[in-house]
Amino acid sequence: TIIGRFDGQQLRKEKSSSKTNTGTGAEYLDPLMRKSTDFKSWLAKDETQDKLKDKTVLMYCTGGIRCERASAYLKEEMGDKVDGVFQLQGGIERYLKAFPDGGFWRGKN
Repeated sequence: TIIGRFDGQQLRKEKSSSKTNTGTGAEYLDPLMRKSTDFKSWLAKDETQDKLKDKTVLMYCTGGIRCERASAYLKEEMGDKVDGVFQLQGGIERYLKAFPDGGFWRGKN
């Protein structure tokens, strides 16, 4: 399960859902946050925790700072309920600097 903000990216959203699928086999969840403090209330929802249960989670942000806090909070709150929590170090900005051709990224930053 990949958690991130998907504004302007080439991902297909399911109707009336924050779930997105690219056909790669990975499930994408967009917390639809306006500010980073919204993450706590999103994670507190039973629906969110059910979607994340027993999954390996990859989180990404533009610069990575919000993911540092959010991934630590997710680990603290869900603990053994998830198979692991990882983040893209340095966020999408660092990734695109390392892979100028875009690497596996599909969309725009």
